[in-house]
Amino acid sequence: MSTAVHLPRTLDELARWQRGVLELEGPVGHADLADLEAVLDRPVPNALRAWLSIADGGELGPDRLFSTAEIAEQWLTWPDLVAGTYAEDPDWGAKEPPRDLLPIATDDEGNLRCLDLSSPGPEIVEWRRETAEITTLFRELDGWLVAALRTVGLRFDSRGRPKPLRAGAEQAMPGDIEVHLSVEPDASVPRLDRALWFRERGTPEDALFAHREASAAWPPRAVNDWQHALFALRTGRTTEARGAIRRALSRPTCADPRKHSFRGGVLAAAHGLLAELYVDVGQVRKSDEQRALAERAAKKYGSDGYAESDELQDALALVGGGRRHQRRRGR
Repeated sequence: MSTAVHLPRTLDELARWQRGVLELEGPVGHADLADLEAVLDRPVPNALRAWLSIADGGELGPDRLFSTAEIAEQWLTWPDLVAGTYAEDPDWGAKEPPRDLLPIATDDEGNLRCLDLSSPGPEIVEWRRETAEITTLFRELDGWLVAALRTVGLRFDSRGRPKPLRAGAEQAMPGDIEVHLSVEPDASVPRLDRALWFRERGTPEDALFAHREASAAWPPRAVNDWQHALFALRTGRTTEARGAIRRALSRPTCADPRKHSFRGGVLAAAHGLLAELYVDVGQVRKSDEQRALAERAAKKYGSDGYAESDELQDALALVGGGRRHQRRRGR
């Protein structure tokens, strides 16, 4: 099938740029593509094949796109890169790390952009080098490439000339958030980023509305619900906060425990905060259940310092349990 079938929006965006302005390499050769498929031991996904027929690597916005040779190298070294992480993960029972992520790009901090071959699309996910956590960014390659091109367009015109800084740009919402939402309006990551921006720069009403939208975003992420709960508490909406925490705790886990992970200290904290909120409405049995789950989560995942974080302490201070917690710590 033609490139237009798999990357229709990308081709439209590329048509806006003069030839030679973007820092992209030429199209892949047939031999290089065959070599990549031999390494993968599977066909190259159609959308990626279509992109490589346009550019076999290069710079695009904040990311460096891998060539076919680099993709093959990344695929071969991926198991060694993540083996220790999965071996130590309490929710990963397999002997070998998963073989579903195909790295296709990196940013300047070493975080990888990958195709999740286990998902429809396949999805574009981010693997963070510091935490080894995996987060879905886009439903498919076409959307990610469009967003990358539009992000470049925030700073440069179609001839590659720098654009002047817009008046009030420092107070405006970051352009990369707006770009992401222009491509996928219901995307989970930028919806949460927008809510967090409104918490710092906007009105409480706008922030709360944005958090509600983030909780309804795709794909569902427990962290979106958790941040919704924390802000609902700040605005005195304890019933809404309880509901948001319950949603966070009921989100199904992915087959890969590193993807959209909601564990460690945050999981224990969510159970603990929900326990205190149940105390405030006199539901003692439910409170005891949540305390037991908090202890179980802390024992299973260990402590990562979140229990002492300002974010959690501020939340606990807003409920009766938080005041009791502060007295126990001698505050």
